[in-house]
Amino acid sequence: MKTLRNIIILLAAVVLLCSCGGNEPNDSAFVVALGFDKSLTNEQNYKVTIQFARVSQISGGTSEEGGKAGAEIVQNITVDAPDIYAAINTANHIVSKKFSLSHSKLIVFSREIAENGIGGIVDTVIRSDEIKPDVFIAVAENAYEYLSEVKPVVEVNPAKYYQLVYGENESGGIPKTNLLKFYFSKEQDDISSVLPLAGISEAEASEGEQKLSENKANEKAQVNEEGFEYHVKNYTAGQTAIIGENKSEAMGAAVFKGDKMTGTIGSIDGEIYNILMGNMKYSYLNFKSGKGETPVALKLGMVKKPEYRIDMKNKKIKINMYFDSDLYSMPYEDININELEQEITNAISDYAKNFIIRMRDEYKCDILGLEKHIKREFLTIDKLSNYNFKEDFINYDIEINPDFNIRRIGMKL
Repeated sequence: MKTLRNIIILLAAVVLLCSCGGNEPNDSAFVVALGFDKSLTNEQNYKVTIQFARVSQISGGTSEEGGKAGAEIVQNITVDAPDIYAAINTANHIVSKKFSLSHSKLIVFSREIAENGIGGIVDTVIRSDEIKPDVFIAVAENAYEYLSEVKPVVEVNPAKYYQLVYGENESGGIPKTNLLKFYFSKEQDDISSVLPLAGISEAEASEGEQKLSENKANEKAQVNEEGFEYHVKNYTAGQTAIIGENKSEAMGAAVFKGDKMTGTIGSIDGEIYNILMGNMKYSYLNFKSGKGETPVALKLGMVKKPEYRIDMKNKKIKINMYFDSDLYSMPYEDININELEQEITNAISDYAKNFIIRMRDEYKCDILGLEKHIKREFLTIDKLSNYNFKEDFINYDIEINPDFNIRRIGMKL
């Protein structure tokens, strides 16, 4: 009995001692974002920006004032290195705490790197046993400058800020692409990837005045005159005019062929892309009515994901979409709901069709993965390999069929 008691005591001591091993939270610096720019000194290297959270500032540490605001709890360090792991090793010799990548939420690539190809970096990062495969990735004109301007003013936790902006933003203006999704799509030839665009607004408030100054980049954003998102600017990141400490923003998307960026699309295009992919839950949208120039505002929701039907014999691509909505504005009296529903149905159909054709003809890309839907029509791999959808795509007629209903019309009786 005494021997058994001694064994139990010994095991308990071992467990307690083991639990004291590892790194204490206060000994670690948790990386929340990474940025990659071209090195200015070595063509083989990257300028790697490591953004990490200061845990003591989040929790309040020993300060009697408690935790700091989101803008004060992140810090950036930039090093020149051939890859992320060499950058972390170098940074660990500069910052006293050990970097942990397990809380990383965002990886940003500069436009220059994206245009030259990010496949090598993605292949290296995906092998990390710390960085999670669902980390978000984006493209910015300059990754270092973007991360330097990220100053969350609502979220205390910077990792949560990136999660909300890139993963849970319901407005639909940017794609939700993570590391794993891009890793697989860059190796496939039947779909092109799109990544969200990140940027910095150039607008500043006039001194002593609470009004927006003119953002020069804002002038480049075109006002959409089509029925879908009528009179809304088709912004890309950096073109909006805002007042506030946090000038960082995510709008629009970068279009890729393989691992190389080939062009950009705006926020309205990003909305229709998410609709066509079935990634939009709901969004506030404007539509043109034939009875006036004032836009009709709606809260649009998707009932279920779109259905794709491809008729190879008759060369037709048919996409069925299902919506319901709430009417939020009454731009004129005596609205005919049936007529308005038909106008909005036509607006969605026209914009979606034109968007697909533009991606096909101008960008030479299939960002919807239409070729994947073709594969089920072939009985053997040999027959599939002998068919070149990319060349034949231009011969297909595209038909968009939105099933659209206005469910609630507010004050109108």
